[in-house]
Amino acid sequence: MGAHRGKKQVWLGGHHHDLDPHPLDSAEAVWHLLATLGYGPSGMCTPRVVRGRSERNVSAGPLRGTVSYHPLGRTLFESLILNIPYPGTGAADLAFWEQPELNDPLGLPEESAGLAGILRLDHFRHAVLLHPSPDGSHVVDAWVTWAWREHNISPELDPYLIYQTRKEGSVRPRPAEAERAIWRDLDALLHYGEDGNYRPTILDNCTPLAQVPQEVLDSLRLRAFGFDQDGQARDKQWFTATTPAVLRWLADRETDDNENARIVRRITLARKAAEALGRRLEKACKEAWKESNSPSSTSSGTNAKTKTGVGPWVQHGMSRYWAKAEPVFWNIVYDRPAQGYTPGMAGPGNAFNLVALAAYDEVTGPYCERPRVAKVVERHRSTLFSNWTPKQDKEAA
Repeated sequence: MGAHRGKKQVWLGGHHHDLDPHPLDSAEAVWHLLATLGYGPSGMCTPRVVRGRSERNVSAGPLRGTVSYHPLGRTLFESLILNIPYPGTGAADLAFWEQPELNDPLGLPEESAGLAGILRLDHFRHAVLLHPSPDGSHVVDAWVTWAWREHNISPELDPYLIYQTRKEGSVRPRPAEAERAIWRDLDALLHYGEDGNYRPTILDNCTPLAQVPQEVLDSLRLRAFGFDQDGQARDKQWFTATTPAVLRWLADRETDDNENARIVRRITLARKAAEALGRRLEKACKEAWKESNSPSSTSSGTNAKTKTGVGPWVQHGMSRYWAKAEPVFWNIVYDRPAQGYTPGMAGPGNAFNLVALAAYDEVTGPYCERPRVAKVVERHRSTLFSNWTPKQDKEAA
């Protein structure tokens, strides 16, 4: 159903083709419409001619390949209220579908300071035309084409996305990664715009400064919705995740809460330690596999590594590591006992070292019957003891 070009999927999907289209229920077609506007791909599209100018390509939708974060209250009412961005003092505005006239596709969206502008409703890059059945109960055809030719659209930040500053100075939303758990972004979500990273501005309305009742703050969780995609045709995975009650620790620009700062610092240290041990484990698995499967050089007496690939240890080791690291992380966040961590410590101690060692031993152990492999495995295993904290050096916060 609907024209398409290049490598794009046929819009509305289904096991049919243009010669035998199957009508789609109108209610379901609305969801496809919204998905196309937000997550639609770039590249070739249905040609569109405006005032003699014919174009047949389109930019990616504003949400394509992103992950959004939303406060989650105790009830649906709390969640709905907390997810409405504050419109500020700007004049009331209209969404593009509420405008009395259609937009000029060769122009720029009107600057808007109201709620429609904050929600970036003029940033959709696709134009979608649905053709209804005679009674309006179904959609029988659809066309997807470009909505705007100009790319210099006003730079408002989406209130539900994390933004990070690139080396060249541009600010871009953090991309969605299906393999990356939401807790690995927790400190970036709690901090107030530090190190060139900007948390979703919707969270600025969930702090004591915003006069949210304390009993609501104490129970606020965070829900993430992400779509791991490339810019064009690849749709890898849609995912969603929910945290425990963590928004009670949100920092704001005017709050100086030593207890809150201590907790957020512990969260940051735990996240950084988990990431560091993850990188060391990945390198140890990769290098140990390569060295174990490369012949020894008889001329130099050193190991001559051949192109053996990364081997099976990396994928298996990392999947085990991140699965086991998450519950350890939450124990540290809530100051609960964990192997390698004692409640009251300022940092995560050796907790993630032990998780990495366990994952490494689990994937390499079956291969260590050969002395040569065992020697290589043990040498790379030692790198996972980096920054090991002796028991006598543990300090309470």
